[in-house]
Amino acid sequence: MYVRFLFAYTSIPLRHSVVKLVQSLSAARNCNLKIHNALRIIFRDEIVPQKRWLTVSPPELWRARAFVIIGLRCNPPEWRYRLGVRTEDSQSSNTGSIPVSATKVNRKGVLLELEIRAEESMVAHVIPEPIRRKGPALVLIAPIFFLLFFFCWPSLVLAQESPYIVTYNHYLEEPGSLEVEYFSTFGTQRGGDDFHAFFAEFEYGATAWWTTELYLDGQTTFHDSTVFTGFRWENRFRLLQREHVVNPVLYVEYGQISGADKILKEVEGHDVESDFNDSNASLRKEHKHELEFKLLLSSTFKGWNVAVNPIVTKNLLPSESWEFAYAVGASRPLVLKASPNRCNFCLENFVAGVEMYGGLGNTQSAGLHDTSHYLAPALAWNLPSDWTLRLSSGIGLNDSSHRLLLRWGISREFSGFGEMVRRWFGGQR
Repeated sequence: MYVRFLFAYTSIPLRHSVVKLVQSLSAARNCNLKIHNALRIIFRDEIVPQKRWLTVSPPELWRARAFVIIGLRCNPPEWRYRLGVRTEDSQSSNTGSIPVSATKVNRKGVLLELEIRAEESMVAHVIPEPIRRKGPALVLIAPIFFLLFFFCWPSLVLAQESPYIVTYNHYLEEPGSLEVEYFSTFGTQRGGDDFHAFFAEFEYGATAWWTTELYLDGQTTFHDSTVFTGFRWENRFRLLQREHVVNPVLYVEYGQISGADKILKEVEGHDVESDFNDSNASLRKEHKHELEFKLLLSSTFKGWNVAVNPIVTKNLLPSESWEFAYAVGASRPLVLKASPNRCNFCLENFVAGVEMYGGLGNTQSAGLHDTSHYLAPALAWNLPSDWTLRLSSGIGLNDSSHRLLLRWGISREFSGFGEMVRRWFGGQR
């Protein structure tokens, strides 16, 4: 008589989360917890000595596969279960008490399969009769799943986000993951009142090659009013499956905004500071339906990322011309080697960079005349709990630009969100 839980995961910090989860579940049942297996790591298809993970770079470290076996014995009643995962190479011939078919691993370290073997007499000690009729597997999966969601979910994945706010690199959201972000922009305004523009962003990894996002925009102009300025729907498509020297991504966005929109997510055409001198009531009378296209060119080498984004925008009114813009950026983590301990203030959690962006005129008047441009140092702080904080200070480079665009943002990634929604609505794996 026993109950066995099978977890398969690939991220090293998940080992701590699983132990913490089992401890919390067993605290009320007078159970003893014991770690039976040392940490094992596999880099790609090779088994690497255990000490190597102390010196590898963060991207390689977080792609490593980690395995642990946890045993739990409870008295009374007299029953036990083991939490175990076998490595594909070192234990593939020794099935032990874990069936070969049960070992399934995905790259995100998500709980994959729960196998239960228990006699009816043992289940009676754990599950009340009215609930047991629905099946012991469902009853045991539900609390574990929600505990993982609220307590362990932040530890499943390390989101090494870039510090860019205007520029894009070639990395997409992980398939099935949801990232929720909030960004603010404080802008100075000569000839008018300063403003605080803000937007909420919901980014979802639909597939490995497609990420879709929804933006909701608003702004507050000091001594004036607070207004909702519209929405944007963004899609990014990865054009090449594997990593190359230069990685292209196609960006397509539809926006329905008013003239009062001041988030300045990009600066296009002949956009200049004086465009925002009017009151919100006057600016809201202008309605824009726009299509925006970008070719995101990005390259990563020895920790450095360099990204170049040529931009083309078209207001859907036939009388409006095509507008041109650009955004370029470079960034690098402060330290490439990962710390052996989980910490918030380790230097590898900080990514510093700089970006430059501005308008390039339109089809009727292309060039730098009557355009605005900005240079913005930026910093991202990636916390191990999947929270990311960003700070950027954009400095206007000519008289047509705002003197200062101070931007900050906070985001959190929810790994496995798509799978969770499918389970809620009874979908298949």
